[in-house]
Amino acid sequence: AIYFFVLLIFFYAWRMNALDKKFGVEEE
Repeated sequence: AIYFFVLLIFFYAWRMNALDKKFGVEEE
């Protein structure tokens, strides 16, 4: 259960990072 949870978070973080690079977010 714990392993699946960690994997899910890792995938989510990678997904968000990929989206940021794709759209070129520059909000800062």
